Amino acid sequence: MSLSLSDRRALLKKLVDSMNSPGPNVEESKTGLAALEGLGADIWRGVDVESFIRNERKWD
Repeated sequence: MSLSLSDRRALLKKLVDSMNSPGPNVEESKTGLAALEGLGADIWRGVDVESFIRNERKWD
């Protein structure tokens, strides 16, 4: 599926506008990252992480 010329221009404008806007505040970023703490912990419950990493590093 291809975009029309006007849709491509609109997309490019959004990209350029997002690049020209100021980035997130450093404090906001820390707060956002802190909110992710513990996310997915239930997936790793009962998994020996050291053993998992050791197995992942094997390139047979």
